[in-house]
Amino acid sequence: MKIVLITPFYRPDNYGGAVQVYENLCRNQDFDFNIICPSSKDETDDDAYFLNSDIKLHRCSSLTFQFTMKSIYSRLQEFLFYRKARKKEILDYLGLMKPDIIINGGVRWLGWMVRDFKKIAPVINYVHGEELSIRPIGIVGKWFFRLQNKSLEQVDLNLCVSSYTSDKVKEISPKAKTAVLTNFVDPNRFFPSDNRYKLKEKYKIDGKVSLISVCRLIERKGIEDLLVAFNEILFNAEEVPNVVLNICGSGPDFKKLKECSDLLGLSEYVSFHGFTEDSHMLELLQASDIFVMPNKMVDGDLEGFGLVFLEANACGLPVIGGRSGGVVDAIEDGVSGFLVTPESNNHLKESLNILIKSEFLRQKIGQQGQQRALSEFSLSKKRSQFITILNEIKEGVEVG
Repeated sequence: MKIVLITPFYRPDNYGGAVQVYENLCRNQDFDFNIICPSSKDETDDDAYFLNSDIKLHRCSSLTFQFTMKSIYSRLQEFLFYRKARKKEILDYLGLMKPDIIINGGVRWLGWMVRDFKKIAPVINYVHGEELSIRPIGIVGKWFFRLQNKSLEQVDLNLCVSSYTSDKVKEISPKAKTAVLTNFVDPNRFFPSDNRYKLKEKYKIDGKVSLISVCRLIERKGIEDLLVAFNEILFNAEEVPNVVLNICGSGPDFKKLKECSDLLGLSEYVSFHGFTEDSHMLELLQASDIFVMPNKMVDGDLEGFGLVFLEANACGLPVIGGRSGGVVDAIEDGVSGFLVTPESNNHLKESLNILIKSEFLRQKIGQQGQQRALSEFSLSKKRSQFITILNEIKEGVEVG
């Protein structure tokens, strides 16, 4: 079976959760897996890596196009040119590949091509959630989104990463066929360390309750809210608790958040690690006691699932996240962690204080979270479900 994924977002320019999902689901499978993705000036190292992989990359220059003009007329003119170039290049690739199934990884960017895709093979929209909450800009944007939304009914299946995402698809397009395949965690990559106390010594957090957050530093991740709550926990208590916070990740808000931390007088307690290599990040997770990312919706942008909560659970940590978007699937409230009301400083402080003050509860919820991550969200289980869906689509069986 030959599968072709077409996505406007891919490494090296975009290496988020969606990219990891695609690669982990499709690596070391019995089918032929191809990815059509944007060209990039920094693609050399990644393409060399994939030469030794069972995933085949096909770089497509027209997928790198972005709207740059401000006027409606210029945007429309540029889109029409872009649409023609993209359509020809992608369809030429597909004509050569002759896939059994096409997976569209860009509902808001490639939805208008689904009718052409279906002339070649059955089509699946892989829907992550964030793309559905993007708000259109201007008259052209609204028209463009309406055009893209038609694909939700046209495809053979909308494969959604959370129940929230599936509900959102149905809200936009009631006749759309959906199935939920939640994101997953690889237990070979995320696991508790046998040398946890040595890791605590290595990172100078031994004898302390260590909080950690791993994310791209943008507003909807809620890190500024976390800093404010952390500040109040530290300095409003009768005795300053022996607690520290590590923040791993880069992004447009890095400087602003660092300045906020310094302004609140938290430099002694909060460490910003910036972009963090996987091995370093894993050690920090394994050395920590609580994972927290109080995510929220900002201008329609939200967390489609929240894979990082499962990764922290798999390392044995209790987690705290915002009750927003698909995170309600990633965290089972009171079992694997706590869901807090977005932007509720008191709710966030209460949840943090409960876990900071009780080592017993940290261990109990951490163990429950680890068991849940491995039993319900393991990579092997999701791969099996993915293969079943692909086979059913190929054979013409209705899914969803």
